[in-house]
Amino acid sequence: MTRIWWRLAAATALNLSLGLGTAAAQTVVVRHVKTGMPVHLVLNTTDSGSAAADEAGNARLEADMQAAMKKDETDAYAYIDRCADAVRVYLVERGVQPPPPAGDCTQQQVGGLFWLRDISSLVIDAGGPNVTMRLKQGGVPEAWMSDRPDDPAFRRTAPTGLVLFGGGGLSTFSTVGGLACGDVGSCQSDDTGLAWSGGVAYWLNRFAAFEAAYIRPASATATADEPTYRFESELDAHLLTLGGNIGAPIGAVRLYGKVGAVYHRASFTTTQTIDPQTVTIDGVEQTSDGGTQSYDLRTGGWSYMFGGGMEAWAKPSFAIYVEAGRALLKGEHLDVGEGSIDDRTTYILAGVRFRIGG
Repeated sequence: MTRIWWRLAAATALNLSLGLGTAAAQTVVVRHVKTGMPVHLVLNTTDSGSAAADEAGNARLEADMQAAMKKDETDAYAYIDRCADAVRVYLVERGVQPPPPAGDCTQQQVGGLFWLRDISSLVIDAGGPNVTMRLKQGGVPEAWMSDRPDDPAFRRTAPTGLVLFGGGGLSTFSTVGGLACGDVGSCQSDDTGLAWSGGVAYWLNRFAAFEAAYIRPASATATADEPTYRFESELDAHLLTLGGNIGAPIGAVRLYGKVGAVYHRASFTTTQTIDPQTVTIDGVEQTSDGGTQSYDLRTGGWSYMFGGGMEAWAKPSFAIYVEAGRALLKGEHLDVGEGSIDDRTTYILAGVRFRIGG
C-alpha cells in the first residue's frame, strides 16, 4: 500500500514539473530500421499503432496507454520481433506473453522489467545483433537520436577484454655492427631495417592488461672486403615478450606504458674468405692456401623490456596503434663452445588491433 501511495505522489510531482503542455502519450522510437519498413506497436494484446521508418531509419509511434491497458502506469517487459518485412514491438505486463514469432521472424526480449507511464519515452535500437532499449520519463533526448561520435551518449571508449594485434615498423640494434666490424676500415654495417610483430593482450579493465607478443626485429649485418680477405656477419633474432600494460584512456584513445620480460633466441653467423697468398722466403716462393670458414653462435636467455604507445579505437572492435620500445638481448651460447650476447634492440611499430568477443 505504501508503494502505491509513493508512486502516486511521484507521478503527480513529475506531471506538475513537466507542465500542462506535456501530452499524456507514450513515445516509442525504433531506430536503424530499413527505410519504409513498417513498425508496429502492441500494448499487451492491443494494437496501438504503426509507422514506417523514415529516410534516417527511425520510426516514431505514439501510444495511448490508458486506452490499451486501462491504467496510467505499470511494470512491463519488452519484446521485439524482427521480420523480413516488418518490426513489431510488444510491451506486455506480468503474466502476458507475446505471440510466438512468425516463420521468418526472430524474437528477442530486452532484459529487465520496466516501469512504464503514460509519459514514458522508449528508444529502441534494432540495428545490431542485440536489441537495446532506453527508457526516460519525459521527452526523447536529442542525443539518443544521433550516431555522431562526439555525442556523449554514444562516445566510444577504449574497450576491455581480449585483443589481438599485429603490425610492422623499424628496429635497430645498438652494438652488433660496430663489434662485428672492429677496426677493419672497409667494413660497412647495417643495424636498422624492417621489423614486424604480433600478439595478444587481455585488458582486465580500461587501465591494466596482460600482454604476450612476438617481435621479429630486422637482421643486423656487417660486410668487409679487404685485399686479401673478406667477411660477412649477420645477427638474426626472435623475441618473445611477456608483461603488463598500464593504460590511460581518453575516450576512444588509450595511452599506455608497458614493462616486462623478454626471451630471445638469436644466431650470429660470420663467413670469412681468405685468398691464397704467395710469399718469398730465402728466395723461395711459398704459397699458402686460402679458404672459407664459417662461425655460428646461437644464444638464448631472459632479460627485460619496456615501452609505450597509443591506440585509437575507430570502432568498438577495431583500432590502430603505434608504439615504441626497447628490449635487451642477454644470454649465453646454446651449443658446445663459448660465446655470449649483450645487446639491445629499439623498435617502433604501427598496426591494427581487433577486439575479440562481445
